[in-house]
Amino acid sequence: FLKWIEQQYLEKEMAPEARDKVELLATKHGFTASGEMCDQKRISQDSRVSVESTASVHQALADQRLEDIAADLRKRLPLDAMAPRENIIFPKTGENADCTADTTIHIDSFLHSNDEVDQLCDSGRIPRFYCQDCGSRRLSPFMFISHSSSTTQLRHIFLSRLPKLEGKTVVDVGSRLGAVLYAAYIYTGASEIVGVEMNSFFAKLQEETVKRFGMQDRIKVICDDIMNQRDLLARADVIIFNNVFEFFLSAEEQAVIWRFLYSAVRRPGCYLVTVPSLEKSFAPLELSDVALSSWVSPVEDRVFELGPRRSSGFHEETEDDDELDVIHVYLTQERKT
Repeated sequence: FLKWIEQQYLEKEMAPEARDKVELLATKHGFTASGEMCDQKRISQDSRVSVESTASVHQALADQRLEDIAADLRKRLPLDAMAPRENIIFPKTGENADCTADTTIHIDSFLHSNDEVDQLCDSGRIPRFYCQDCGSRRLSPFMFISHSSSTTQLRHIFLSRLPKLEGKTVVDVGSRLGAVLYAAYIYTGASEIVGVEMNSFFAKLQEETVKRFGMQDRIKVICDDIMNQRDLLARADVIIFNNVFEFFLSAEEQAVIWRFLYSAVRRPGCYLVTVPSLEKSFAPLELSDVALSSWVSPVEDRVFELGPRRSSGFHEETEDDDELDVIHVYLTQERKT
């Protein structure tokens, strides 16, 4: 652990304010930021750093590394984090059917926390309201849509909702900015982390980020249609779907892909992590031939606690239950041929 602290602090580039936070947190738990025991701790040979304190420092540094990646991406992307000429298909059915080009603002949750969105609104960089009747006072709030998981959601997925992933394969379908890939790399010991992304702009962005932050040893990005990756899906241990189809495909196209996934992901014991739930995703689609109950079973909330529920040092806010309630985890079941 001490060696890891030293490597993170001394060898990795870190903003001055981040280094200050690391030092304060490490000192609080009996370390200097370089990983050596503080003089106060040396006084007593019987002093030991608790497992909880060690985990808090470890997670704080992991959180900061993920934030460093997000900060880097913010510099390289427009405010809406959309790809050039990206085609958005607004849903005609389902709970997001009221989203239109005129009433919706795209703001990526991995790049901007809720507090940061408030700051962007207060500064006038993005509006909060639109006028229903131009010139009137009939104002309605814009709907903010994100196509990525937030850092809070990512921590929750990998530290609370999934078991240890050492030696496992994690696949993110529609990996976009790569947030899931980076979080899986930082928070887990998964040996293979694969992002499948059709958009060449985002695939290139992920590859550049993986190389820039030295994550090539376990992360691979494939620029392809997921329907060409049956073998990858068949051997995956965890597959993540974050609102991946609804705003990019017609209802008919979504149904085709879900039928393909139903046929491709057959090995029992594979975890599916979805936002929103499979039930909500399936509701507006014609999928009566896909029997969810024979494919997957829900995994109870907070089954696994692999890290502190609430992060320390860098994220003082409490977790937003509404933000976490949209995450659903399933386990594939053995099916009769």
